[in-house]
Amino acid sequence: MTALSSEFVFGFVDLLRWVRDRYEDAKDPAEKREWSIRELNILRRMAREIHQGVDREGLLAPLNDLVLSLFSLDYGVADPSLRPRKLKHRPPDPRWALFRGRAAAASELLIRNGATASEADSWVATRLRREGYQKPGKSADPRITVATIKGWRKAAREGRPDELIRAQFETVVEDCDPQVREYLPELSAVYEVLFQYGAEERLKNVAHSGMMRAVTVIELICAHFPPPESPEK
Repeated sequence: MTALSSEFVFGFVDLLRWVRDRYEDAKDPAEKREWSIRELNILRRMAREIHQGVDREGLLAPLNDLVLSLFSLDYGVADPSLRPRKLKHRPPDPRWALFRGRAAAASELLIRNGATASEADSWVATRLRREGYQKPGKSADPRITVATIKGWRKAAREGRPDELIRAQFETVVEDCDPQVREYLPELSAVYEVLFQYGAEERLKNVAHSGMMRAVTVIELICAHFPPPESPEK
């Protein structure tokens, strides 16, 4: 194990911020891919600084292969790992399907733990709007509302078994999502006092475990689908 100075760690984080900004400014997909490769290379370097044995044990093999696969795309070669699966019912935007499935699941968790449907949908819609999320595409009213969440829950419950929104919804609601289980303990301590003093008065009858799981799902949405820079106040 390598002893890392605080200066090195802060410098590493600043470098990630710099790459992130260049990535967001890039308009060309190939240029975005280049910045993605740079960030992966930075993460590989950091792993080597943390433990010098990562290369000897082949621990970076997945990242190494991913970097080479991304690099090959610039030469018109798509490695098998980056080729899309052939599906009969391909969603128009998989990321948006995952987003809707998780948001619907957060509301469903509240409902199953004592909230009314309108309370749950309102809570999820408000949280997402506060983070700056809107419905994608062109819409006369891009806001995520109670009716939006209600529609997503219906689509998730009644979708085909092979639809991504339904699969994500069921994975979260049925407690099969390892990311939710892993992240849950970290958030519980943070939000314990908040809920104890009635910050969520509208949902005061919701079981604590259900509320914690719903909060965790929202936090994971923000982590995996970064919201815009100007959230609603």
